[in-house]
Amino acid sequence: MANSHGIVTNALPSAAPPVTQNFTQTSLGTPLGYLLWGTECLTLNTDVVDQSLTNGASDLAAVDGFCHHNNYEDNQVTSDAKTGLYNERVFVQHTPGTDDDISIVDHNATITDGIQLNHTATSARAKLVTAILLKEGISDLDVQAPQINGTGSTTITTGFQPDIVIAYTPGRDIVNAAVNDFGGGMSFYHASSDTYANYAVRGNHADSTPDSAERYEDSEFPGQLGVSSGTYTGSVTLGSFTGTGFDVTKVSGTSAQYMIWISIKLSAGYSASVGTVTAPTSTGVTSLITGLGHTPQIALFLGTLETAVGGSITQCGFFQGACTADDEICVGGFVEDAGGATQNTNGGSHQRSDSCIYITSDDGGTLISKAAFDSFQTDGVDVNFSTAVNPIKIGYLTIGPDIAAGGLPGRHSIGRGIGRGIGRGIG
Repeated sequence: MANSHGIVTNALPSAAPPVTQNFTQTSLGTPLGYLLWGTECLTLNTDVVDQSLTNGASDLAAVDGFCHHNNYEDNQVTSDAKTGLYNERVFVQHTPGTDDDISIVDHNATITDGIQLNHTATSARAKLVTAILLKEGISDLDVQAPQINGTGSTTITTGFQPDIVIAYTPGRDIVNAAVNDFGGGMSFYHASSDTYANYAVRGNHADSTPDSAERYEDSEFPGQLGVSSGTYTGSVTLGSFTGTGFDVTKVSGTSAQYMIWISIKLSAGYSASVGTVTAPTSTGVTSLITGLGHTPQIALFLGTLETAVGGSITQCGFFQGACTADDEICVGGFVEDAGGATQNTNGGSHQRSDSCIYITSDDGGTLISKAAFDSFQTDGVDVNFSTAVNPIKIGYLTIGPDIAAGGLPGRHSIGRGIGRGIGRGIG
């Protein structure tokens, strides 16, 4: 049986560059594109100090890889953080608190059942990278990172009419360089329903009383988050979808900025959904997403510690997750806000294959929500919460075949069988 999508985690090679590395999923076929997520972690399911997150993507064209990287160094007398956006790279990683390259990766080729990456700078620390390989139900996929105008609208030309858009939003006005401050976010958008789900985070650099902020929103895409206010300072909305692309319209702030856009057109007979749900406060299996017109084959998740849409507070815990019927991943971390008191910085990262939802308190001391994939239902997604402290808001994106076109009648489930793997492809 062919796989619909893939989630593959590998350790970065430590050999001298250049060196290639394959990310493959058995029986997948050639993907249409991929997301690439990486953190400061050396070992799956072990949380670490220092915050580091890279979000990359490619539509398989040699020059169309882009990535956003942020980092925040733990245990510093003054905060030490960087954020950058890069083109012609699908992954870059810096030593926390600096812009020193320790890993640089570009797209090299498509191969049987996956992709091949080319490492032009490698780290002696074999950190983890997860590829989310996108395949079934997708007819076109485009990745680009144009500059968004400071006012008015910017047209994104894709060559097709996207059904869904995923965006990485570092809120930066320069490319191929890192600047001070920790920040960024991720966003989902569904065109036909005009539905958003996104988060943004921020932390200061060179501050003796470390500040941080977070926000969860469902009405716009973030540009950058104000570290003291928790408001979006360069937000945009999407619209005017046509057979050649769509428009991005500035709704706050006047600075030009770069964002990474992953635009996806679905195949006939397939649908997607974007929405917001609330995490439970009791453990066990729950139907987190229900009432879809399609049977999911992949689900993506995102969120912060916020328990209200539009909520923002001076703390920072966040996650991005994904699951297929065979594998799951969750990346993210925390940056603590000092609350007006002078103290050393406190930050950490996680990269886990035992959950698709995982988030700790802003000091990393308390696990707030943890859920592992349970099963795909005819019209939704069931997950199993092993920790359920606060009713945080969770954004989701699902893709799958229409129920009318091929979904089974009634309620059925597609879940993991015995021997479900941890970190398929690792090593």
